[in-house]
Amino acid sequence: MDPMERFSDVVHVQQTGKLIVLAFAQHDIPGYERVVDCREAIVELIELHHCEVIAFDLVGVPFLPSGILGLLVSLYRRGVQVQLYNPSEHIRKVLRVTKLDQNIKIRERKEG
Repeated sequence: MDPMERFSDVVHVQQTGKLIVLAFAQHDIPGYERVVDCREAIVELIELHHCEVIAFDLVGVPFLPSGILGLLVSLYRRGVQVQLYNPSEHIRKVLRVTKLDQNIKIRERKEG
């Protein structure tokens, strides 16, 4: 069973393998409680695929709540390279101010 299946209303898995790409199912980022629940499934997915890089496609996502930032940091601390595709200018600024841009890579990726 896909560990992310029960979170399909929150996150879509676009690609799996050494590189996992996830995208939020809607432009409204889930609340903290849902992120905590989802975190365990993401970790399970990482372990299942021996993931080295996890990327979040943020097309259309205006901001990231602190719960998501915490999730990104926890994944980085697990030894997985974290990338953000297409972050908004606001997200880029938050990453710079918090110095998370030193550990989280920003990439541009075309939609579709």
